[in-house]
Amino acid sequence: MSENDFIDIPTAATWMDVSEETMRRFVRSGIVKAYRFGPTLIRIKVEDLLGSLVEVA
Repeated sequence: MSENDFIDIPTAATWMDVSEETMRRFVRSGIVKAYRFGPTLIRIKVEDLLGSLVEVA
Protein backbone atom coordinates (compact mmCIF):
# COMPACT_ATOMS: atom_id res chain seq x y z
CA MET A 1 0.00 0.00 0.00
CA SER A 2 1.31 3.40 -1.00
CA GLU A 3 1.41 6.40 1.34
CA ASN A 4 -0.85 8.21 -1.15
CA ASP A 5 -3.62 5.63 -0.75
CA PHE A 6 -6.78 6.31 1.22
CA ILE A 7 -8.33 4.03 3.84
CA ASP A 8 -11.67 4.09 5.58
CA ILE A 9 -12.25 4.85 9.26
CA PRO A 10 -12.69 1.20 10.37
CA THR A 11 -9.36 0.27 8.76
CA ALA A 12 -7.58 3.26 10.29
CA ALA A 13 -9.04 2.37 13.69
CA THR A 14 -7.73 -1.18 13.36
CA TRP A 15 -4.26 0.05 12.38
CA MET A 16 -4.14 2.35 15.42
CA ASP A 17 -5.73 -0.24 17.73
CA VAL A 18 -8.58 2.07 18.76
CA SER A 19 -12.35 1.88 18.34
CA GLU A 20 -14.07 3.36 15.31
CA GLU A 21 -15.67 5.98 17.56
CA THR A 22 -12.24 7.02 18.89
CA MET A 23 -10.95 7.33 15.34
CA ARG A 24 -13.95 9.50 14.47
CA ARG A 25 -13.12 11.67 17.51
CA PHE A 26 -9.52 11.95 16.28
CA VAL A 27 -10.84 13.14 12.91
CA ARG A 28 -13.31 15.63 14.47
CA SER A 29 -10.64 17.08 16.77
CA GLY A 30 -8.07 17.37 13.96
CA ILE A 31 -5.60 14.82 15.35
CA VAL A 32 -6.02 12.83 12.13
CA LYS A 33 -6.81 14.62 8.86
CA ALA A 34 -9.65 13.13 6.85
CA TYR A 35 -11.06 13.83 3.40
CA ARG A 36 -14.73 13.84 2.47
CA PHE A 37 -15.77 12.43 -0.90
CA GLY A 38 -19.40 13.33 -1.34
CA PRO A 39 -21.93 13.63 1.46
CA THR A 40 -21.06 10.46 3.42
CA LEU A 41 -17.76 8.98 2.25
CA ILE A 42 -14.85 9.83 4.57
CA ARG A 43 -11.33 8.58 3.92
CA ILE A 44 -7.98 9.02 5.64
CA LYS A 45 -4.74 9.28 3.69
CA VAL A 46 -2.23 6.64 4.85
CA GLU A 47 0.50 9.29 4.91
CA ASP A 48 -1.58 11.49 7.25
CA LEU A 49 -2.36 8.57 9.55
CA LEU A 50 1.31 7.61 9.80
CA GLY A 51 2.20 11.25 10.42
CA SER A 52 -0.27 11.45 13.30
CA LEU A 53 1.35 8.37 14.86
CA VAL A 54 4.69 10.14 14.91
CA GLU A 55 3.19 13.26 16.51
CA VAL A 56 1.46 11.29 19.28
CA ALA A 57 4.50 9.13 20.05
